[in-house]
Amino acid sequence: MKSKKVLIVDDNDLNRKLFENLIGQIFSFESAKNGLEAVALAEAQNFDLILMDIQMPKMDGITAMKIIRQRNTKCPIIAVTAYAEESDRTSFLQQGFDDFITKPIRPKEFLHLVRSHLSGGKDPNRTTTVIEVAEDILDKKIVDQLLKYNSNSVIGKVFDDFLEECAEVVVLIDSSSEHTSELIEKNPHAKR
Repeated sequence: MKSKKVLIVDDNDLNRKLFENLIGQIFSFESAKNGLEAVALAEAQNFDLILMDIQMPKMDGITAMKIIRQRNTKCPIIAVTAYAEESDRTSFLQQGFDDFITKPIRPKEFLHLVRSHLSGGKDPNRTTTVIEVAEDILDKKIVDQLLKYNSNSVIGKVFDDFLEECAEVVVLIDSSSEHTSELIEKNPHAKR
């Protein structure tokens, strides 16, 4: 099935690497970091499937999907989002997406969804379920699924990248908090 080509669109490096690793073992792929890059790639190449993150800088996934639909492609476009409510799912489908999957993805379900679209269409028996966030720190079933499709070193690299990204976010939050405090001190009439 390497003859099938998937466009992976996600601004988060960690998510994108995970998708690339899962997809790359079975299909060929290209990646984009935002909607603008996705539109440009979709104009330049033919894809058999597009995985489209919804919230991205420069151009969100909904806008990118609509532009891609207007310009050329009839390939399926799947919304990939952290939204997990059924009303959001319905909204994405009404706006023109062919399907919907929530983050964090479950590799087995994710690959089944991708395969079903690449083999001719949506699985009529598939239903998207809303997943409640558990308080468990590590879900052994998810780890087992990841190990089924990835080596320990790949999972370790993704985990290290995640920790690095977390550290960067903490620095940004601290910097933002300091900047906000300075602004409040300079403007005593600002609301707290």
